[in-house]
Amino acid sequence: MSRGGRSKTTGSKNVYIKAPTGLTPASPGLYWIDSEIGQNIPQNAFTGLEADGSEVYLGRTNIDGNELLARIPNKEEAYAFYEGEEIPVTKYQILVQKQLMWIRVEEGRIPPNSVTVGADLYIGRKNGFLGQVSSGELRVTISGEQRSFKNYEILVYQ
Repeated sequence: MSRGGRSKTTGSKNVYIKAPTGLTPASPGLYWIDSEIGQNIPQNAFTGLEADGSEVYLGRTNIDGNELLARIPNKEEAYAFYEGEEIPVTKYQILVQKQLMWIRVEEGRIPPNSVTVGADLYIGRKNGFLGQVSSGELRVTISGEQRSFKNYEILVYQ
């Protein structure tokens, strides 16, 4: 098909299945990534359980212009729920959890993937002491005294 998808007949109906496009924002800490049959499942993919207790991954796909839930038991299978049927799909998006890590910051530079607490307010640390970062400066309380730093670590999404 010219649109990069495939057709499937379900009962007496012909449906168009296409690869999902773009990334629609998910809840904070989660995001959707494009994937397809045969690609490895990301280590930080969101998991659930099948009735038999086996692990299953959560995905979504687009059928006839509708975003639909997809069940991904492994890298070789994926199924969408459509009009009461489970339809095999080859292209989908998989829900992934963002991973957090500390990175070193110099001269107050705020990376774009920093974890925000509020407007211009981020999470930082210096020598293990947690504090808040605002206007490129980390403020921590050490032994009852507030101190400021331009070189520190900041918490970011990976």
